[in-house]
Amino acid sequence: MSMRTPGARGIGLLLALAALPAGAQDWPQWRGPDRTGAADGGPPLLEAVPEAGLKILWQSEPIPDTGDVTRTGSDVGYSSPVAAGGKVFLYLNQRLQDTSPFTLGWGLRNRLGCFEPALPEALARKVEAARVSPERQGLKPGDVPAWAGEWLIKNLTHEEYAAHALGIMNRLMSGAEALDLRVLERVVALKDKTFAKPADVEGALASAGLPPERVKAVVKELGANRRRALDIVFCFDAQTGRTLWKKEYPGELFEYGTSSTPCVAGDVIYVSGGRTIYCLKTADGSEVWQAPCPAKEVSSSPIVADGVLVIQAGSLCGLDAASGKLLWARPEFKGVHASPTVWRKDGVCYAVHNGGMVEIKSGKLMWHVGGGMASSPVVGDGYFVMDGMVCYKLSLEKPAPHWRLGGYFLNPSTPIVHQGMLYGSKSQNGPLFCVELATGKLRWTSPDKENFGNAAFNTASSVIVDGKIFLDANGNTLHVVRANPERFEEIGKCKLVPGNLRSSTPTIADGRMFIRGKEALVCYEVKK
Repeated sequence: MSMRTPGARGIGLLLALAALPAGAQDWPQWRGPDRTGAADGGPPLLEAVPEAGLKILWQSEPIPDTGDVTRTGSDVGYSSPVAAGGKVFLYLNQRLQDTSPFTLGWGLRNRLGCFEPALPEALARKVEAARVSPERQGLKPGDVPAWAGEWLIKNLTHEEYAAHALGIMNRLMSGAEALDLRVLERVVALKDKTFAKPADVEGALASAGLPPERVKAVVKELGANRRRALDIVFCFDAQTGRTLWKKEYPGELFEYGTSSTPCVAGDVIYVSGGRTIYCLKTADGSEVWQAPCPAKEVSSSPIVADGVLVIQAGSLCGLDAASGKLLWARPEFKGVHASPTVWRKDGVCYAVHNGGMVEIKSGKLMWHVGGGMASSPVVGDGYFVMDGMVCYKLSLEKPAPHWRLGGYFLNPSTPIVHQGMLYGSKSQNGPLFCVELATGKLRWTSPDKENFGNAAFNTASSVIVDGKIFLDANGNTLHVVRANPERFEEIGKCKLVPGNLRSSTPTIADGRMFIRGKEALVCYEVKK
């Protein structure tokens, strides 16, 4: 594994310690100080949302934007900001115009519904029967995600779930509109070909049997996305929004836009870029090391414990935090989206990920039960909850499910553990819910009403600070809900600056909330 390590000597730092817990005023990584989505400490936060909206304290310099990121986010990605040591950090994967030959990239093939590797024949027959079944065709659109999630749990083995769950989920969601699997196999066969002009792509796709309207859409998308990428890391002053430093590197193009969020540990920040993982000094952005990312299109957010950086990049990987050297990889864990978390037991740190546990220092697999998709697992109060709303008691031995809440499919947002309760959003656009963590008892769900409930929530994960849930819904509306296990209690809501990225999670530190906007990072006052 080749890497550059300028300035790596003397990095002794604090890397033997975990990146968490941090100071009570900091939000140093994805999902907050201890990766539960909740944070204690800091000043009391607002008890009511002003009618005129939240006060904007500052907006950063313009964030590079070369397209309609409010629609897809693909031009700069969905990464969330992090705050530590009086600074705010933000990673962007920016698209730039490209003149290289056309290729049918993985993201485009994925959006068409291609399976790579192909579905085994017996499994394909089972999926095809389900997606056109009378049961599926009779569902209301809002009921399809929960039905599809339940079907996956009931019908797939652990191995099938790990390898194919997301693609099958999309196919079941599409129902009768899904493309013929044989056509998709012929499209996959084109993945290594290059095309000089759009007409060449059009001819190849038509020969593969893709319907004319889909051929037209693909050609249009290719023409609109002739881009290359830059990895950009910003450091802003948390008080003023002034840019303290900015670093740019050649990047790898993400079809969807990355959701990977940086991680601050001691005096360095770790960033998972398009094709590279970077370790930079927080003081001035100077490079400590960079190493190749083990997979492409990685949206998993890194975490650091026991001197090891852990990230899901095709497999669950552990890198030496001081040098970037790959220490171990666990192929039992598939995918590039979900982010691992850490559990400490008797002085030893373990990486808990969708479907299993690994000792961080050695990479030893403790157990693996399978399951989990784009939603990240959450750990708290001795429990571990993953997608499919399955809860396990944490143990060094392979556990059995403690409880499962049917119909509450999480993908892709991640729930929050707070004071013995689990708060989250049902399915991709479902209502907010509260579940008793120890028993799986559903305490409440939010009511269905205009601009809240089934239409409001999406891929952004909510957070809890000072006992209040903050959720950026639909990319432009902030909802504030009290974390009350007895009943749903909305404190208020307000519009945010136009063009917030709907998949980027709010970051709250020292009474300030940092939100990704289309044109800038925006700092709001949320202190009481």
